[in-house]
Amino acid sequence: MTSQLTPEQLRNSTQRKHHNWNKAVMRSCDFCGLHASTITVDLMAMCASCCDARYTSHLSTMVEMAADALEARDKRIADLVRANAAQDDHINQQQNRIDSFEKVINEAARQINSWRKLAKQNIAEREKDLSELDMARKRIAGLESRAESAEQALKSRQAPVGDLVMLIKVLVRGLKKTGLNSELCESAMDYLKRQKLISASDCLRSDAGISLQKGDE
Repeated sequence: MTSQLTPEQLRNSTQRKHHNWNKAVMRSCDFCGLHASTITVDLMAMCASCCDARYTSHLSTMVEMAADALEARDKRIADLVRANAAQDDHINQQQNRIDSFEKVINEAARQINSWRKLAKQNIAEREKDLSELDMARKRIAGLESRAESAEQALKSRQAPVGDLVMLIKVLVRGLKKTGLNSELCESAMDYLKRQKLISASDCLRSDAGISLQKGDE
């Protein structure tokens, strides 16, 4: 109730009510019992002393109510100040957390950008390696094709060479049988041996065969 009094109500409640003492009569006061000049207040006889005491008591009550209202207001203000201080601390803590989060986010963004650049560089290097590998494969395929062609050409040439070697061996054997131009025969067989077209065993078999044929004759 004290906190509900407005300043206007408090000011009106402290104003002293004026009574018309011209109509006062001598009689016993209904409040203190003294025989004195009294007026009628609330249908009761009241002397001047009791009237003053009543106003003083009412004024004292209003002062106490005002003091209680001021104390309650000061307490409310103190509570609001503490609440504001706590709220400011909470806001500062939240701001510090936000700043910390922003710092972590910025650091993470920088790290991600660094990783992204490194990944792009690695991808470019891998693409270059793949391109070089593809070129190497193409070169290997070309070399394999050329080697296959050379092998086929070599095989196609080896058959006539083999036939030619066989023919030379037959001719040498024939010349040796007749005993003509044996030095030329030796040179021809030596050439074939040096070119690894025949082996030393071929020469031995050839000489042995000719010797046996001569013996038979």
